[in-house]
Amino acid sequence: MSRAEGAGRGGEDEGTARDADRKAADGTSRGGTGQRAAGRRLARGFLKYCWVALTAAALIGAIVAFAVSGAASAAGVALGAAAVGLGFTGSAYAVSGAERIDVRLTLPVALITYAVKLVIFGAVLWWLSEAHSGLVLPFGTGVVMGAVVWLVTQSIWTYKVKLPYIELD
Repeated sequence: MSRAEGAGRGGEDEGTARDADRKAADGTSRGGTGQRAAGRRLARGFLKYCWVALTAAALIGAIVAFAVSGAASAAGVALGAAAVGLGFTGSAYAVSGAERIDVRLTLPVALITYAVKLVIFGAVLWWLSEAHSGLVLPFGTGVVMGAVVWLVTQSIWTYKVKLPYIELD
């Protein structure tokens, strides 16, 4: 039986052809590269822009804090901003990894990482209030400033990026 005859009767070749079409469409026929890999890169594409904006804001914030309150306050602002950047980056990689496993895991992983970050920031602020009470306000300022800068930058990136339409299975 020829390939055309088998495909016309719904034989084994038809399934193979459908599998090949599916693999070509999602990029799995090339060792996992293609749309899926590009989608993962796109899902974290905002990180470099957010880090640049956050670094600039932390530098400006540290200079202002240094001028107003000294080196310790400048360090507190910079550490607060860095903590925000690390937290958002960790969340982005965690959610991206969860999506790679199953798209239904993204919301639970996002909520868990959010809760973990709140606990960590709360513990750091509590420790600072006990050990270095003068750094609570600069660190908190760095956290708030960093979060605002990060979220605004990510929102602008999301608005401007060309997101491909992807139909979920």
